[in-house]
Amino acid sequence: MYSIAEMTQKTGVSRSTLLYYEKLGIITPQRQPQNDYRRYSDQELTRLIVLRQLKKAGFSLKDCQQVLDSNIDSQLIEQHLLRLKHELQQLELTQQLLQALYKRQTGQQIDHSNSTHKLQDWHVGFEQLSADAHVQWLRQMGFSEKEIFHIRWVSRDINDHDSYMNDFFKVFENMQRQGPGSEQTTLRTFNLIPDRENIKTILEIGCGKGSSCLTLAQASSAQIVALDNHQPFIDSVALLAQQQQLDQRMTAVLGDMQQLKLDDESFDLLWAEGCAYMMGFENALKEWRRLLRPGGYLFVSDAVWLTEQPSQECADWWNKEYPGMTTPAQRQKQSEQLGYRVVERFNLPQEDWLAFYADMERCTLQAEANYGPSSVYTDIYEEVALGRQYIEEFGYVCLLLQKS
Repeated sequence: MYSIAEMTQKTGVSRSTLLYYEKLGIITPQRQPQNDYRRYSDQELTRLIVLRQLKKAGFSLKDCQQVLDSNIDSQLIEQHLLRLKHELQQLELTQQLLQALYKRQTGQQIDHSNSTHKLQDWHVGFEQLSADAHVQWLRQMGFSEKEIFHIRWVSRDINDHDSYMNDFFKVFENMQRQGPGSEQTTLRTFNLIPDRENIKTILEIGCGKGSSCLTLAQASSAQIVALDNHQPFIDSVALLAQQQQLDQRMTAVLGDMQQLKLDDESFDLLWAEGCAYMMGFENALKEWRRLLRPGGYLFVSDAVWLTEQPSQECADWWNKEYPGMTTPAQRQKQSEQLGYRVVERFNLPQEDWLAFYADMERCTLQAEANYGPSSVYTDIYEEVALGRQYIEEFGYVCLLLQKS
């Protein structure tokens, strides 16, 4: 919940305008009984963020309210789109004229390539302002939980989302691992568990194609549940278990890590490599804790800064990809505050990152050769180049935790 001052700061809408919107019924803040102060929810924040964009498109307040209340008039939207199209055409002509005049006077060409991806940037800004409000808005737009998951963390595009994800999985379905890590690191971490012979039930969250759960199955006698929200990954895990004659101990489950319909205290070990950020690190540890038996273990890895002053290019990229990124010490402190004892903390070896980048680059080159160019492949090449250049500045902190 937000105060009126916080809402003004977050949205740029003045106090008097907020009160006017309240009078019109566009937003309906709650009133605190003890002092009658207004408190605004993420729903009100969502409505204000979308309202500002609609007003920029020329919608009246009455029309905005209809759209916000899902009473969408397609003819009205079409009229605004046609008007915006005409305005953009005129602006483009003006831009070309000014560019020509500038070049004639200076002999130089102004590069406007950085004007692309404006809608993606808007989604990033929305996510940074309030993740809950962003999710609420995407639900209101009719996206499924899986689509919301991918829009927030992969495509950031509601228009070309399906096409982007299709090209994305052409790469990631062929990769050996879907995130940085290795068999050696998995074994090293499992062997740090003091009473690992008592690990009889394991849940891997965000299992991908199953590299880690296969290693865990070979290192233990535990019953393992491997969970992911992408059916081809689940099919891969099931096939892998069958080929390794582990299908009696490994079960692949299609599911959402944010809505785990599993019994409390039903696992001795939870395994979550590089996926907690999708729920928010603290929220993930809080929600998953109930699944562990008393004294059970959680292994989680998360992207962190390894320097106090990252390079600007690296900081800009990660601030877009993971706004909540912090330091290893802060992640340890948060874990302890949420009721875990830190058994071991270490940084993922750089060779695991370099192997991941090499595999991702190889699969991207193969996909591009098979299917032609895509904005996905351009984004991946950028990630690989940046990761290799600034590999000293960031990494994964690996935390082996025990439920207190």
